[in-house]
Amino acid sequence: MEADEGAQRMSSNSTLAGIRMSSLSINNGSQQAVLKSGLDQIPQLTEENYSIWKDKMSALLKLQGVLEKFNAPKGVALDVDMDAELTFLLISKIDSVTHNNVVTADKRNSAKGLWKAIKDKFSSSQASNRARILNEFFYIKFKEESVETFITDVKVSIKKLVDELTVEFVCNHLNEYNNENKVL
Repeated sequence: MEADEGAQRMSSNSTLAGIRMSSLSINNGSQQAVLKSGLDQIPQLTEENYSIWKDKMSALLKLQGVLEKFNAPKGVALDVDMDAELTFLLISKIDSVTHNNVVTADKRNSAKGLWKAIKDKFSSSQASNRARILNEFFYIKFKEESVETFITDVKVSIKKLVDELTVEFVCNHLNEYNNENKVL
């Protein structure tokens, strides 16, 4: 199964590198190489990596000059060819489990619709998602031998929450965790 997914990723990356350059603002060879390298660096969207995926995908969409259109009101449309290319790009960068949870019949033919569905599913403004992310944050395990891993996990959780957390909130959590460990 992993071999199939690897082959699919390679195939989609090769196909993505062939996106019509005439529809992009990238015309010379070195810029095309940057685009291909960028495409290769965007991971498949999973249930765990939305923050990283969104940052990389947003950078690519900005490079293509369409990020503003994705975030614009409904009246701003993409041309048919660009919409098809971006729909392909988004679908090819979503893993199968996430695909089943995001891509619906009414969204599968619209890049803007897919983008909105992805943002809606993973946005921490959704109460259920915010609760899940906060719960993950509260249960981050601290191990003295892996302080760097702990710090990275805390940073990732904070980034997922999007809103700025206060130092007081983080310190209270650490104190609470420390107190729980003393009881054990």
